[in-house]
Amino acid sequence: MESGFVFTFPCFVVAEILKSKRNKNIVGMDNYSAFNATQGRSILMIFTDEDLAKQQLGLEAGLPNREVVSIPTRSAMMEILQKSPPAMSHVVFDPIPTPRMDRTFPKGDLLQWLLPAKGSQ
Repeated sequence: MESGFVFTFPCFVVAEILKSKRNKNIVGMDNYSAFNATQGRSILMIFTDEDLAKQQLGLEAGLPNREVVSIPTRSAMMEILQKSPPAMSHVVFDPIPTPRMDRTFPKGDLLQWLLPAKGSQ
């Protein structure tokens, strides 16, 4: 990822929150906020600022059970990327007000970048 774009944790997503039978909140992995791209693919939206995520939440006011969800760590980011649907092939950071290509990455590349460096564990 050689774009010059830098982010820190926490990051945020807007997602559907589902209630489990045990009354626990569960993030709906198929229901993150995403841009629709070509050929049935979509781009996962991740925000580096909670206020931007809240702006997106406001744009989705008609969709049920939507909330801003914190991504506090590298491992939490990896979990979200790994569990997101295969059709979400790319990730865009801070797409409001306009998505920028220099902040859009293939999901697989971002996952590789998030892996801990060898010998750092």
